[in-house]
Amino acid sequence: MKYQQPFITLVNHILAAKQQPPSSPFVKGELSNADTSALEKQIDEMVYKLYALTTDEIEIVEGKG
Repeated sequence: MKYQQPFITLVNHILAAKQQPPSSPFVKGELSNADTSALEKQIDEMVYKLYALTTDEIEIVEGKG
């Protein structure tokens, strides 16, 4: 459980941002276009660390290698 909590916290922040009303009142039933890329990047980095990925492995995962 101690490894899960940081992930849960970040995911909750992302979900909260996405649940904000869309910027246009004409868009119905869609998630907000809130920029959560920084939070998503944090999750990526935590996963890389959790699995002790090397720089080469990270590049493969990110489609750069």
